[in-house]
Amino acid sequence: MKHAINWFEIPVSDINRSKVFYSTVFKCGFRDMEIDGNPMAMFDAEDVSGSLWQESNFKAPMHGTRIYITMPDSIDATLSRVTGAGGEIIRGKSEITAEIGWTAVIADPDGNRIGLYEDVSP
Repeated sequence: MKHAINWFEIPVSDINRSKVFYSTVFKCGFRDMEIDGNPMAMFDAEDVSGSLWQESNFKAPMHGTRIYITMPDSIDATLSRVTGAGGEIIRGKSEITAEIGWTAVIADPDGNRIGLYEDVSP
């Protein structure tokens, strides 16, 4: 298996609000699409990508699968953009080990929990 993940979808209740959140926090762009009448916004990414998927009456679960999105810079810089963009910091930066790196968990405006990871290598 080349990659464990080949596509992901983040369900959201308001695609425009979510695009603002993710583009602000992760400094990424989107390509708008629609499938079966549902608006989607595909992350501009190479290799493995995914999308925001608008669902009516969506409510994020408190626990479930967590994805880790590639950050454009450090965990500290990424965390600094979360609350201003309408999200929440669930768990701030914490060290895994000195050899591995750091992690944090945030929630988007819908409550989806997204992981952040920064390794120790430059």
